[in-house]
Amino acid sequence: MPPTSLSAPSVTPAMGKTLFRAGTLRYTSRGLIAVFAWLLGGEVVFTLIDMVEPKILPLILKHHGASDTAIGVIIGSFNAVLQLLIMPPLGYYSDRLRTRWGRRIPILFLSIPFVTFFLALTPSRPRSPVGWRGAEASARGCARCR
Repeated sequence: MPPTSLSAPSVTPAMGKTLFRAGTLRYTSRGLIAVFAWLLGGEVVFTLIDMVEPKILPLILKHHGASDTAIGVIIGSFNAVLQLLIMPPLGYYSDRLRTRWGRRIPILFLSIPFVTFFLALTPSRPRSPVGWRGAEASARGCARCR
């Protein structure tokens, strides 16, 4: 199959709108801007997840009494195991999925509520009687910092 590239804009006489084509996909200028905005917004959210999760999750786990070994296993391995179990079947299914919205969009729309829900749950934890600074100090094992 030849590689697809973004073709030069063409004007459709019936609608008078400029179309950009990439393979079988067709975008108007407005649609191309909308796709760019959604992709940029998704990247911002996933960047925030990657920044927040490794900093907040150890504090939450330590607050619930997890050992350092358990925290290391949960943070280092749990995500990799989930990806190992979920990604291949999901990729297989989405590669063979044909809808009017494309292959990936239905999968993304089904997964977005779960990602949003669990991202919203990440910082919510029971309040520590010593406050955030005390929870942070106890996570580091610093008794005099409390």
